[in-house]
Amino acid sequence: MSGAPGAPDDAVVLGGVEPCPSQGWCWVRGQPLTLDGGGTLESVVAYGALGTFLRWGEGDRWHALPIPTERWITSGAVAGPDDLWASDHTGNVWRFAGAEWIEVPVPKPISRVPVTTDGSVWAVAGAVAEAHGGGASGGHLLRWDGDGWDDYDAIAA
Repeated sequence: MSGAPGAPDDAVVLGGVEPCPSQGWCWVRGQPLTLDGGGTLESVVAYGALGTFLRWGEGDRWHALPIPTERWITSGAVAGPDDLWASDHTGNVWRFAGAEWIEVPVPKPISRVPVTTDGSVWAVAGAVAEAHGGGASGGHLLRWDGDGWDDYDAIAA
């Protein structure tokens, strides 16, 4: 989106609040963004405070796709051309399937929603990162089957 008063012609406007020049980074509503992505430019997303979600895409620029929440977005991923996923700081999961974001019910609070290279959507539920060794314990893996979540065994300690 562009055209906010005082915004440069090549700006990405996030919710009509702040212009972000397309050639640089910015803070959104005074908060930093987190950059995440798979192995291609089409899978790069940025997210942060107040439901902020951006995707790198058509026209080699950021496209704002704000999530209808005041929550902090803690993870984001691309499962397909029009299939985006995110989680927020309260453990909820959000999905954008080409038209709008919807909150997807989950059986447990989620900490991350990663997507594998084949487009499979996973959720990490309740995992506590270990300070040493880089592992996690006490959590579950959930896999989206198209209609709901399949719950897998707890992550090994």
